[in-house]
Amino acid sequence: MLKFFFALFISVYICNGFSDEYGFENILPFEKKFHVIDLDDQRNDKKTDEIDDSLNVITESKTQTKDDQAVSKEDQKKEKTTINEKSETVELENTVQQDEGVKDCSDDTNQSQEPFKEIEEPKIVKSEKEKSKKDKKNQTKIKTEVSKQDTDDKCDDIIDSQKHSENKILIDSLKGIILIGSLEDLKTNTQNIEGVVIENVDVPGETNELKEKLKSFYLNKALTKEVIHQIKKEIISYYKYYDRPVVTVLIPKQNISDNVLQIIILESKIDKIYVKNNKHVSSRKLINTIRLEPDDYINTDSLLTDVYLINKNPFLNASAILKPADKQHKTDIEIFVEDVKPWRIYGGGDNSGTRFTSENRYFVGFNLGNLFDYNHMVSFQYTASDDFKKFIAYTGNYTMNYRNFSLIIFGGYSKTKPDLVGLTSKGKSSQLSIRVEKPIGKVYIPLQQMFISGFDYKTSNNNITAVQEITKVTISNAADLTQFILGYKVTLNSFAHNLYNLNELYLSPVKWLTHQTDSRYDALHPGALVKYVYFRMVLDYAYSFYKQWKVHAILRAQASSANLLPSEQFDLGGQDTIRGYENRLVTRDNAILLTGEIRSNPFSILRYKLKRAKDELILVGFSDFGYGADHRNINNNSHSLWSVGAGVRYTISNNFLARFDWGHPILKVLNNKNSKIYLTATLSY
Repeated sequence: MLKFFFALFISVYICNGFSDEYGFENILPFEKKFHVIDLDDQRNDKKTDEIDDSLNVITESKTQTKDDQAVSKEDQKKEKTTINEKSETVELENTVQQDEGVKDCSDDTNQSQEPFKEIEEPKIVKSEKEKSKKDKKNQTKIKTEVSKQDTDDKCDDIIDSQKHSENKILIDSLKGIILIGSLEDLKTNTQNIEGVVIENVDVPGETNELKEKLKSFYLNKALTKEVIHQIKKEIISYYKYYDRPVVTVLIPKQNISDNVLQIIILESKIDKIYVKNNKHVSSRKLINTIRLEPDDYINTDSLLTDVYLINKNPFLNASAILKPADKQHKTDIEIFVEDVKPWRIYGGGDNSGTRFTSENRYFVGFNLGNLFDYNHMVSFQYTASDDFKKFIAYTGNYTMNYRNFSLIIFGGYSKTKPDLVGLTSKGKSSQLSIRVEKPIGKVYIPLQQMFISGFDYKTSNNNITAVQEITKVTISNAADLTQFILGYKVTLNSFAHNLYNLNELYLSPVKWLTHQTDSRYDALHPGALVKYVYFRMVLDYAYSFYKQWKVHAILRAQASSANLLPSEQFDLGGQDTIRGYENRLVTRDNAILLTGEIRSNPFSILRYKLKRAKDELILVGFSDFGYGADHRNINNNSHSLWSVGAGVRYTISNNFLARFDWGHPILKVLNNKNSKIYLTATLSY
């Protein structure tokens, strides 16, 4: 084991897209998070920075103020009695933040008050006579914001007054609703208007859908301030449903003597799209990924899907920020990037080898994150036994990420020469595979789904890594394998719960190649057949609780319709399956594996001396159980394995990782009686 530590040198963690599903570790420079966007129509007076991990929105009050001032200037020219109503702006945020030093006196049932210092209660007069009568009454004023020095009693008075005005009937029976795009479209004569009319408004989806919603819920019914708020929220919700949430709904001053309500819908368009803070990836490449263009309406689904595509590259993390533009009713999109150099080299070692090929392994490699294009990634890894003779392997992975799918090509070549008496031949194995991963539904939400399809070609002339007895070692004529893969993957990442589920179906329906015969298969594994189908699944769940402690449970299983070649069998034993047993002690066609872990909260051991240290130490306790048997159990070789143990995980930034596990076998299998220690260490640059 001393040679193992002396041979430890530069290492990098293989990036996103080079996952352990395809033969590589999956360690990211940036933690990727894609959350659901909760859009709300509530505003704040002060300038706010409202940040979501996937889409950040910075909304300044000046944008709304411009709209309001524009409306006010036009309103001053009108002589008719009108509705002076607040505007309502949609923001990408799911909570209302109260300004510091401001006491909120709004009703809990109507929290979307606009940040005006003072607005009058809506004055609605159906005739000059009624107007004269109403002017004699005291007008109630509703304050939407009260200074910090106002008393609670004053707040209560305001709330009571507001509640009273909200329920006051303005129209006995609403005959029509007109949706318009500007004040210039405001009608002075609405006698002939009935139903819902839309003029000069670009409504998403089917226009009749919005009309029917407004017609069925609000026409031929009494109109109050509360109903007006509901109509505005209904319109905003409709736009949000179609992923166009940057919209302002205004109720201008108007004559409602004809029982018709006119509503202005102002939707922001894009002014500029630019990139900020990028150091290693060009702005042009990032902007070209964004499908939205200047003068387009802001579609959050399109924008977040494009940000997700950018973030498929593990060497950068991007966020889209919506900012008020200098032009009225315009919004800028800022792509804020955190990126690192798009390449890494790495090296390390572990004791994951098998009995006849030496347990100690050393590996070196590199990966690139900007090959041909910033979202194309390539990796290569060289792995060898500690004597560089018993086992040598070369593996590679090329990932191409596109908007609607990812194309992954991976493969490798390995050579084994076990030091066994009477065995002079070399074992050789190779593989070339392709996978296509296509997202299902929205890709930026906590629950993500993926459809997987692919094809494997493999060839091997030995079973050295799959047996534990010298008499069973076989080096014979090469056997070729071809198979199709269909799969479904789902992940859920939330604050406390993380779920990963992978289901794959492997099918070999026909014989394709000359060396693809039952006799060659049988030489490597008795009873193995060319035609087969098998199912493999992984269910991984982690729950975080007190101070980042974690409970981790994993279920892995495989079921086959026939005996399989060693490359397709399920391995039990070793650091990644059942700790406490030799690596790949049991290799079978059908198997089940259960893992339970509890992990401590991460803590630093260097920060006491080095305040800027970015190290984390995690303590682990575990129990592993597995059972395996061949489809045709010719030699009655089914086995159960069970172990308990403890371990440590230690990382320093993204440059060093060490893993230690000690496992003790509860069940004795194939003379495996003693506890076993597993070590892994990697360095990166």
